[in-house]
Amino acid sequence: MKQTELNALAHEIAMSTVQSDIECFCTSQQISGTRFGRWYDATTAAPDAKDYVDRAVHYLDALNLLEHHPENPTLVRMKKESR
Repeated sequence: MKQTELNALAHEIAMSTVQSDIECFCTSQQISGTRFGRWYDATTAAPDAKDYVDRAVHYLDALNLLEHHPENPTLVRMKKESR
């Protein structure tokens, strides 16, 4: 496997992991209106999962792939990744 393929695979695994961490450990809510869709409350993870969610939020923020709700910044959702 070439290094570029390995890097792409590592990124794919990381993205899948952080998405799963947010979707599995955070409560979700459906919002209507101009910001419609499913949002996840990053503050609702159980104590044993808080580190996973914090890491996921930090990683996605660093990549500019996390949207924070403008009226409640603890509500988050992943942006679509452009390739």
